[in-house]
Amino acid sequence: MSSSAAPGASFKAAHHPEKPSARAVASSGRTWTVSIAIPGSIVTNAQTSELRAWLAGQIARTSAIFSVAEIVVYRDNLVAQPTFKPRGKYRDPGGDEGGSGKEEEDPATFLGRILEYLETPQYLRKALFPLHPSLRLAGLLPPLDCPHHLRRDDDSPFREGVVVSTSTEAGGHQNKKRKTGGGAAASEGRVMVDVGLWDPIEASGGEGVGEATRVTVRMPTPASPLASLVPPSTPTAESGLYWGYQVRVADSLSCVFSECPYETDGGYDISIGTSERGTPIENILDDIPPFRHLLLTLGPLSGLELSIAADPLIPLEAEEASDLFDHWINVVEGQGSRTVRTEEALPIALARLKSTVERKGIP
Repeated sequence: MSSSAAPGASFKAAHHPEKPSARAVASSGRTWTVSIAIPGSIVTNAQTSELRAWLAGQIARTSAIFSVAEIVVYRDNLVAQPTFKPRGKYRDPGGDEGGSGKEEEDPATFLGRILEYLETPQYLRKALFPLHPSLRLAGLLPPLDCPHHLRRDDDSPFREGVVVSTSTEAGGHQNKKRKTGGGAAASEGRVMVDVGLWDPIEASGGEGVGEATRVTVRMPTPASPLASLVPPSTPTAESGLYWGYQVRVADSLSCVFSECPYETDGGYDISIGTSERGTPIENILDDIPPFRHLLLTLGPLSGLELSIAADPLIPLEAEEASDLFDHWINVVEGQGSRTVRTEEALPIALARLKSTVERKGIP
């Protein structure tokens, strides 16, 4: 190598360390999932709106790093939940300037909205999220940079998109309001989808899909020149690509289980609760059987036991809280602080479970 070459030039040329490492590279597929359940009240421990947004960003980053498939934010209802009011131009257009109740948002909804915003690829946010008070500081949070957060020049077998027209003649009209349906039904199953390229693309499989709906698109190939809409689980199931997380806000801890989206697949077949009074995590790793859908539940600052005891649909006292789960674990044995906050316990728990989860998840 020439003596005039910049230090590390060959390493940079081979590995491109300046670029994200989470590239959309296909590997073996998987269908097992990891879900986490966290209380919305954790944001009330943050003293300012900046700290509340930062906490939500930490939860989102941790979930993306450990490939969490679902985040459930539950209302623990242990104390009266405060509401957060907007400021300035970020007031909710549906509210009045005086700050009526229409503008206020409870902690669980606040946290869920920011989590969902951060998971959405940047090129879709303007179409799916109007200005909202909860999102006032979301633009300052570090990006997740997941494999589905693609740049315009990135190649990927799949892309996230938003339906801009249900007819190929309708052009690039975009409905700014977020929907999960609505709009006119797609004519003959063809829709125009903005997938972050220069122009929208035509895709099949859009029967009953309305405008402004977020979709997952299988991109065209020489063998199949027409793109098609697929379930959001397809990139992971077929190619092993981590394709972001789903966000669900549950009215109570019991609803975390009763509203499980995997009921047709047997629900959560492994549930894990966390407590400083639980069994050391290293003692239960070998006892975790093969699974399809694992749920890790964390409690508020006062502990998961009180959340369980306060739920009228869970017939357990605080002393019996461990009976709700398959495993009741302590993720930080011998902690040096009196308390371990939820946002601190989450990455520790996921890191210590990671190798076991990857080994025992049923493909």
